[in-house]
Amino acid sequence: MLVVRAARIAHLHRQIDDLERRRDVARSEQQRLELLLAAARDPAVIEDVARRWLGLVFPGEEKAVFIEEE
Repeated sequence: MLVVRAARIAHLHRQIDDLERRRDVARSEQQRLELLLAAARDPAVIEDVARRWLGLVFPGEEKAVFIEEE
């Protein structure tokens, strides 16, 4: 009976270790996502995406598109 309890305790310790590792990974991922979200809310980043990726301009501005001939 003592051996069964010792095996059970060892198994529970392994589970705790595994859960603590998974918690640490989840916390790291959460920090990464929080930084990404903070950057996405930055007005300078939003303007850069709007201008560069979406081709938007402010009212009164004109966008020039250069086409290279082959």
